[in-house]
Amino acid sequence: MPRTRAKANASSTPVKIEEPVPKIEPEEQVDFDGDIEEEVEYEEVEEEVEEEEEEEVEEEVEEEEEEEEEEEEEEEEEKDEEMENVEDEEDEKEKHEELLALPPYGSEVYLGGIPLNASEDDLKEFCESVGEVTEVRIMKGKDSSENKGYAFVTFRTKELASTAIKELNNRELKGRRIKCSTSQAKHKLFIGNVPKNWTLEDMEKVVRRVGPGIESVELLKV
Repeated sequence: MPRTRAKANASSTPVKIEEPVPKIEPEEQVDFDGDIEEEVEYEEVEEEVEEEEEEEVEEEVEEEEEEEEEEEEEEEEEKDEEMENVEDEEDEKEKHEELLALPPYGSEVYLGGIPLNASEDDLKEFCESVGEVTEVRIMKGKDSSENKGYAFVTFRTKELASTAIKELNNRELKGRRIKCSTSQAKHKLFIGNVPKNWTLEDMEKVVRRVGPGIESVELLKV
């Protein structure tokens, strides 16, 4: 009987069966090192792309700043030009006003037979008995300070000049009879080398821009 129990106990003890471990072939092994290298390379590529994008953004910003600076410079230049043009226009306007303020054509008279020792003040005082005198010009010799015996006097208006011719003619000054008559002053200006393709309108436009008070313009065709 004891033997039978022993056998029974022996048969009731569990037996562990070890399963065979499958052998991994070299081709089926996972290449962890290769995956790491690929990840590193991918990260490097991403960094390079980001750097390139940052550089492009910086370049765009620099270009925009340069364009803004150029625009500001252009605006300043335009403002300066506008200011210069305004100043030039104002200067021209002042000059034109000064020219227009001058006595008109026909307000100058000729005085002949004046004393050789007569001064401009003497002639001005002589003529102011008629009205306002704006200019006195005594004609003198090139090599001498003595006058040539005649002068030109400009009154403020043509009416005063007409009155002076009537009232001052044959009036005495320092013992001499003065002749007062209309001045034959030249009031025409000759302009040469005019372009052949210019019209009368072109000529008038240029001349009137230089000076006001022009009554007429003639364009002679050769």
